[in-house]
Amino acid sequence: METFLTVDDLSKALKVTPVWIYKLVRQKRIPFIHVERCVRFSPTEIEKWIEERKNKEWSLCLKQRGRG
Repeated sequence: METFLTVDDLSKALKVTPVWIYKLVRQKRIPFIHVERCVRFSPTEIEKWIEERKNKEWSLCLKQRGRG
């Protein structure tokens, strides 16, 4: 079984504030699960989420420069 990350763990790993992580959770813009009343994150799902964001950002960048 994989070890899940807490909001603090994830915010430190991404170098963002916990408030920003909670905002993404409220907006359902980041993969998360509830364990009782706590929010947890699967490292595997977060890695996939980051890769998807990288690909989207790169595509947007190219389109804005007229290359995509």
